[in-house]
Parts: sequence; structure tokens; C-alpha cells
Amino acid sequence: MKPVVGYVLLGLASFLIFLALLAPATLLADQFGQRLSGFSAQAVEGSAARGSMSGVHWHGLRIDRLSWRWRPLALLAGRLEFSLRSDDPELMLTGDAAFGFNRRLQFRQLVGQLPVGRLGQLAASNKLPVDGVVAFDLPALELNASGWPLAAQGAVQLLNLRALLGQPLNLGDFRLQVEPAGADGIRGQIKDANAPLALDGTLNLTPDGRYRLNGQVALRETGNAALRQALSLLGPPGGDGRWTLNFSGALAP
Repeated sequence: MKPVVGYVLLGLASFLIFLALLAPATLLADQFGQRLSGFSAQAVEGSAARGSMSGVHWHGLRIDRLSWRWRPLALLAGRLEFSLRSDDPELMLTGDAAFGFNRRLQFRQLVGQLPVGRLGQLAASNKLPVDGVVAFDLPALELNASGWPLAAQGAVQLLNLRALLGQPLNLGDFRLQVEPAGADGIRGQIKDANAPLALDGTLNLTPDGRYRLNGQVALRETGNAALRQALSLLGPPGGDGRWTLNFSGALAP
């Protein structure tokens, strides 16, 4: 019986490989569209096994070109998986994407960076009043059909962050360490990297796109009058010289 099962599995794997080599590239583009609401591409080239999409749009975020290559060995682990790479002057991205029967999209070893302004296109309808670079290194990331993160593990860094409220203010570098929080979505710890703005907080993001940020912020450079004036928008500091952060809301659909 075992040899028969082995032959059946080998035949099925051979059929899937043959199908992938012949299938058009639009088959993969359609899979992204079914699993990411608002996803579209202006042009698709190649095959399902190896191809590219240009003029990619997703919730306002645009990628000039996104290429993929099928990873057939992932079938042994029960995954239909592809290696991804972006070709964009501002947005750098590499990683593996796997499609599941539950309409979820799973990423592994997702590494890249992009300007904060372009990331803000995913989070809000208006441009964020900040400038800088977002660098991410996520060994695991899972999105639901709406594109909201269900689970994540890894680190996200905000580098050379500046506030653009009148006179640009240097805020420094920050790091968000994220981990799965079960049914509650994602939990993250935020710390500054010896920045002018000392920050210690927690971020919670639920699967339906709701977020909550709690923490405390203080001036590391007590003589920074411009930054102190900006923090005054949060009200007066506490007796320990720190301002309390308590923000919540929902990411833009």
C-alpha cells in the first residue's frame, strides 16, 4: 500500500509542476487579487512559475514592478509558495509568499524598506506629516482577505524620522519588535534608539485593522525648545517630565 501512495503523491506533484510551467502569469496575479482586497496590476508577464507584474497597486501603495519565482519544493510541506522581489527605486522587498486554502496570504523572510510616506498610504487616506525610512525584517507575516495582519513576528525600524509640522524636527530612530498575540492579532514593543525623543510603548493591532498605542515619551535633549513645543500639543507633561501616549483608531480600508 505504501508504494502505491508514494506513486500517487509523485504523480500529483508532477502534475502540479507541469501545470505551473504551462499556466499563464495571470493565474498568480488573480490569486493575489483574491487574497488582498484592492490589489491590482496594470500588466502581467511570464508564466505562473516565473513572471512579473508592473504597475502594482494596493490600497494606494504602488510598486513599479514585482517579480516572482515558484518554489516547487515547498509542495513537500503542503505550501504553494513563491519567491518575491520588487524592482522599484524607492521600495525594496524580498521574501516568500504562500497561498493557503483559507484565503490567507502568508509571507516568510520578508525583508525590505520604503519611505515612511509610502507606508502611510496604507494606513491613512491623507499623507502622514512625517518623513523617514521604514525598514522591516519579518520572518513571518500573515494577512487576511482584507489585507490586515493576523499575525507577525520580527522587527520594524523607523530610521531618520522627522516631523513635518512647520519646521522639520528630527525625532531619531525607533524600533518596533512584534510578535503574534493569538486571536488578538499582533502585539509590539516600541523603543527609541538613543533618539532625541525618548519613547517606550506598546502597540496592539487586531485582525480587523483596529490599533491601540500606549506608552510614554520624554525629551532626551531637555534643551530642545522646538521639540518641547511640539510635544506641548499632547498637553502638559507629568511630574516625571514625561508625556503619556494613548491613541487608538482603525487603519484606512
